[in-house]
Amino acid sequence: MERKRNGNPETHAVIVKRLWPYTLFLILVCIFLWKPIFRGDALLPGDYLAQMSPWNTVVKPSDPSPQWNPLQWDAIAQFYPWRVFYARSMAAGHIPLWNPHQFRGTPFLANGQSAVLYPLNAVFLLFDPITAFTVFAALHLFLAQVFMYWLLRELGCKELGGVVGAICFAFSAFMVLWLELPTFVGVAVWLPLVLLLIHRSVEGKSPAYGMFAGAALALSFLAGHLQIAFYVTLASLLWWVWRLAGVWKAEGGVVALKRVAPSIAAFVIVAGLIGSAQLLPTFELGANSPRSGGPTAAGYDWFIGNSLKPYRLVTAFSPDFYGNPSKNNYYLIGMMDGHAGSAADYMEYGMYVGILPLILAGIALGTVRKQRHVGYFGVLAVLALLSARGTIVNAPFYYLIPGFSAFGGPNRILLLYMFGAAALAGFGMDALLEMIGRSRRPKWLSRQAVGILAVAIIIADLFAFGIDYNPTCSRDKVYPRTQLTDTLKRIAGNSRIAPINPKWSLWETPKAILPPNAAMVYGLYDVQGYDSLYTKTYKDLLSSIQGVDSSPPENGNMVLMRRYAPDIRLFADWIVMGEPFSDSDPQRLVPLERVDGLYIYTNERAVITANVSSNPDVLRVMWAFHSSLNYVGPNQVMAACSRYYYGPLGAGTVNYPGWVARSGAKRLDIDYGLPVLQTKAWVQGPFSALFSFVPFSFRLGLFLSLVGIALLSATGACCLVRGKGGE
Repeated sequence: MERKRNGNPETHAVIVKRLWPYTLFLILVCIFLWKPIFRGDALLPGDYLAQMSPWNTVVKPSDPSPQWNPLQWDAIAQFYPWRVFYARSMAAGHIPLWNPHQFRGTPFLANGQSAVLYPLNAVFLLFDPITAFTVFAALHLFLAQVFMYWLLRELGCKELGGVVGAICFAFSAFMVLWLELPTFVGVAVWLPLVLLLIHRSVEGKSPAYGMFAGAALALSFLAGHLQIAFYVTLASLLWWVWRLAGVWKAEGGVVALKRVAPSIAAFVIVAGLIGSAQLLPTFELGANSPRSGGPTAAGYDWFIGNSLKPYRLVTAFSPDFYGNPSKNNYYLIGMMDGHAGSAADYMEYGMYVGILPLILAGIALGTVRKQRHVGYFGVLAVLALLSARGTIVNAPFYYLIPGFSAFGGPNRILLLYMFGAAALAGFGMDALLEMIGRSRRPKWLSRQAVGILAVAIIIADLFAFGIDYNPTCSRDKVYPRTQLTDTLKRIAGNSRIAPINPKWSLWETPKAILPPNAAMVYGLYDVQGYDSLYTKTYKDLLSSIQGVDSSPPENGNMVLMRRYAPDIRLFADWIVMGEPFSDSDPQRLVPLERVDGLYIYTNERAVITANVSSNPDVLRVMWAFHSSLNYVGPNQVMAACSRYYYGPLGAGTVNYPGWVARSGAKRLDIDYGLPVLQTKAWVQGPFSALFSFVPFSFRLGLFLSLVGIALLSATGACCLVRGKGGE
């Protein structure tokens, strides 16, 4: 009995010792996100909406108004509407391959950042969208710490060293500044887990762990940001090379290849297979987007022009040296070095990991001969800095890697710099405590006391930097109902609306009217759109109708109705304007009413012809308003024409590979030569057809993904049965 009583405290102590890092990680997440977690605020920049129409009629703006940050705006302008649409579609039993609400229809799953296939986006199915944003951020901050802690412990770090590295990575500038844009942190969080599994694969001579590492990398593909996923892949491949070189040096080249090559092959195969359902549709959309041009010398100069300038290096030590958008005082705004600077640059070039962590990283580099893995993280950090600075190391990436030239600049590789610096800080913490243990010191200056003090200083430093950066707002500021949105819902139905937004701005909050993507939240159908990938055909067509570039240079990710043009009737039935229409076009544009200080006009329906042929003498029917439309989920449109109609049957959406049309059991040919989706053969009303979006790229990708998952599952089951971790 005595032995049992004596054993219980020891057992509890072991449990506490094992769990205290995870408890600390959880507490830190709750403190960092205390406003959305404990007050119920929305982790979204809702105060931007209060300065735009029509929300300025029902929401009181904050005082002072937040400094305009076009990247922070993405959280509520892109990601919130996308997640709402994703949740609604999945709840209705549809995988949303197509988005009928924007760009007069556009691929949705293929845009990448929709992250439809990312498993952890299930939180948007379990919670309301506002709560889900908080849960998603909290979950990924926690996982970032856990995965980094596991990696460092696996590589030989002591507990405090692992904790330091985990905290530095999770609360570094990259993770904190991009926190409200879920695809960035969703991708980055898997990096330490990939490296951990690669390490186990090499150490255990286990291709199974190579497969698991490939699955972790595939999750970064599915999480939604291809550029960040590329950097995760780059770090992973460098780690493979580093580990191969280590085995080569210790055991010889033949042994190294026999030991590591099968694991690398398993890694690549599984990552490619599981990621295919996202990658193949994304590559297809990229090839049909304005970003489809290949690498050029001029493009490379522009790419390098967005690199980290020398004067920004000071922010590695003083992140607010040039001000802070969250404090309304960022001042590097305007044209600089031939490029437009905005408050978004605070995010783009953020590189802060704390002062003490940089000191610890320097200590770690001095131990590179003793700790073999320190060299990898040092090389990774230096390579990332060289790339971010725009040096020649970017040239092979830009010219040789397909699709890399479409990225906006090299600066986001700073993720790898901060990851490397965080890992080095963990190793440096171990080295510092070891030095203290060997030195003569006062009794009270124990290694444990120094370690706890160091952790406290790092937490205080990083929290002082980032805890108030991400804006929050009351829930009622996130796309509230207004008289205008209610009116449009009542009168528009499945027909299109065209808010007129003459200009956009990088430097001040735009005076926008129902800005792009807002329509998705209310179930409306807009001709505008906001996405990094959209069809070039639609952008060019809308530009030709307006006579001006529909995608303003201030934000190339947007397609706007910048002004009224008579042929706008080709695109929309309802026009929303901030000023009354002054031109005379009584047969085409009919005033309806004024709502929330805005003017609504409607177009008369007509059969429209337009010159869509290279031959100016050839006119072809481009769109028939006689056909009525009924959206059957996001991926299907039922089109029906009146008994008086004779012509091609249109589907009311943009033409894109993957559409199939049927009338009953009969398949109809689609005219892929036109920018607007319609049948090739003319039909005579009454007639109806179901247009379905079933792209081959997704079907093939899904098949390959399922093959990869089956292969991984079978391997995992064998490992469990054998009980040897796949060795």
